[in-house]
Amino acid sequence: MLSEKPSISLSVNFSQYYNWRPINNSIGQIEDELVEKAVERFNKSGLYSVVTSTGTESDVIASDDIGTDINVEFDVVNDERGGTAFSEFMAALTLYALPDKKIDIFRVSAKIKNNKSGAEKIIKIKDSMTTWRQLFLLPLFPFKMPMVVSNDVQNNMIDTLAIKIHEEAISQEMSIPPIVEINERDEVMEKDILNRLEVLKNAFELELISGTDYEQKKLILLKSSNATSLLSFYY
Repeated sequence: MLSEKPSISLSVNFSQYYNWRPINNSIGQIEDELVEKAVERFNKSGLYSVVTSTGTESDVIASDDIGTDINVEFDVVNDERGGTAFSEFMAALTLYALPDKKIDIFRVSAKIKNNKSGAEKIIKIKDSMTTWRQLFLLPLFPFKMPMVVSNDVQNNMIDTLAIKIHEEAISQEMSIPPIVEINERDEVMEKDILNRLEVLKNAFELELISGTDYEQKKLILLKSSNATSLLSFYY
């Protein structure tokens, strides 16, 4: 299992839509800002020994080359829902005596990988904010500026993810390597299988899994086409 304060590396892939149509303006800049904010908030949480970033999701290097305990890839979507072109035109024409409304729905999918065991898990969260534009609401604008509210929503989501990811990262489930059915087409090195068997054995000795689970998972690995030479080693 990982320590109570594991090290973590973060990356972000951002996409934005308005009424289901993609918006590609300033995507790279927004991704950089989100990565910077995520690193800052994760550091402030005090749950991690080291917090680094690998930039955007396209910049992520192979997990074997990452020196942190955990690698997290965030897929962030800002889904804006506004009125029709006619309703927006009429609101502007009347100087917003007629109200105009926009809803921002924020969705985040976080793919967590334990770089030691290879175990993976996905966490998804969602939040939203509603923006009303109307002349009579103008006195309230200084107290509920959209950029400030949006920033608060983002911070709350990042803080929630920092806690949820930490809970998953140090769980027993994430310390167990994934077991994959191996067939003749797979090119899996015997060294990799030995490493998986060793991690599995350590998990059993630490009483993280039952004897039955240990035997079943070990048998799957040993019966793979590339593991025939390991049978004598583990039996």
